Amino acid sequence: MTIEGLISECQTKLDKDKAWLLKQLEAPQSSQGTNNNHKLWQKRLSEVDNAFDRIAQGIFRICSVCGGPIEEERLRAIPTATDCMTCIACKNKTRNTNRLIQPSVRPAVIHQTVVH
Repeated sequence: MTIEGLISECQTKLDKDKAWLLKQLEAPQSSQGTNNNHKLWQKRLSEVDNAFDRIAQGIFRICSVCGGPIEEERLRAIPTATDCMTCIACKNKTRNTNRLIQPSVRPAVIHQTVVH
């Protein structure tokens, strides 16, 4: 598929997502659960608008972390994606590694006092 075709496909999905989100946000809120959904929908709408901005700026397929291309399959699945799979994997690996290290076994930071 051409880049133009991919962008067109993603724009169609983004248009549908935006229409649905705006409809949800216009509905009256009746409960705390709805309020939580409202916050999620606002966040999602912001991501959709950001994707449209990235398309307009010509950086839709560029990873915000490494500057490399974002995979077409990823953009088809998640048109609001801003990071490539390699960078996502690195983030997840770092996040999982940090969870595995317990505070009691983390290396201590040694503070040295420098006397002038």
